[in-house]
Amino acid sequence: MNAVLAQRPRRRRFFQESFTFPSAQNPIASGWQNNSDYYTKARVGGAGNCYGLQPNPFVTDQYQDAYAYRLGYDPFEQYVEIVAKVGTTAGQQEIECLLNWVDTNNTTSGYECGISNNGQYAFINRAKGVTLSGPADISNYDECVQVLGVVSVTNGMLIKAWRKNYTIHFCYGGTSLTLDGTDIVSPFDCTSGGRIPMSGGGPGIGFFSGTGAAANDQFGISACKTMNVQ
Repeated sequence: MNAVLAQRPRRRRFFQESFTFPSAQNPIASGWQNNSDYYTKARVGGAGNCYGLQPNPFVTDQYQDAYAYRLGYDPFEQYVEIVAKVGTTAGQQEIECLLNWVDTNNTTSGYECGISNNGQYAFINRAKGVTLSGPADISNYDECVQVLGVVSVTNGMLIKAWRKNYTIHFCYGGTSLTLDGTDIVSPFDCTSGGRIPMSGGGPGIGFFSGTGAAANDQFGISACKTMNVQ
């Protein structure tokens, strides 16, 4: 059977949300979603500091990234931006912009646009929605774009990802709520390699701590905005 591209639904109304995380929430609330039994949750420590509750130190071959995502967005025209909050980092730490993210208690799928604290690497991965009976391993991911030696993340840096039709961009800098900035990785075509593009889910945020990571609250975000791309 030939693969058929996901059909684009009628355009949804313009929709935008902004978050500054002023008060503590554990886990993050206010309409943020995470239904997984095996991935971990994000929290707000207060004073504009949102970060993940992922295991630290990292458990080898177990990917238990913390995440939270929003509902109600056009799956073909999503945008998310974050403002990095960087303290004393070490080892391997990531912040992530999520697109088309959706889950159940034992499945998680969507596009994950991530960058490491010291610019060691950046990527666009596709969480495939494998049915889990424990923490995810690498088989839950399709590594779409991988780049070594990118820009280091600094405090206050604007990082953004968006999907328009079948193309995903992952950038830093530029103007808030604008499709601009400097590419962190090359734009990704969701149909490349015969892939079937994701056709549901919403934008979100994610966090990961790897080998030698500093405390999770040292590498997070201070603000986030999401919208349907126009």
